[in-house]
Amino acid sequence: MPLKLEPGTLAEVADHVEHIVKVVGIDHVGIGADFGSLTTHPVGLEDVSKYPYLTAELLRRGWKDEDVKKFLGLNLLRVMRAVEQGAEK
Repeated sequence: MPLKLEPGTLAEVADHVEHIVKVVGIDHVGIGADFGSLTTHPVGLEDVSKYPYLTAELLRRGWKDEDVKKFLGLNLLRVMRAVEQGAEK
């Protein structure tokens, strides 16, 4: 019988994000949108339409706007640009 896990919460997702930032730094953290591969979603973060709530939670916790922007996509864009430059060489 498969193990049934209780879904986490949006606040717990934010806790995990903050832990990862402490371990690897804000320049190496981002969020994906692979909800199609999940069968259970955190309460309050059931799909990408709830991202503004995660953004609000990070801001409520004192995150700087610049760091939130990195997490939401600027880090990914930076990495993709570096990959493109490497491919051109």
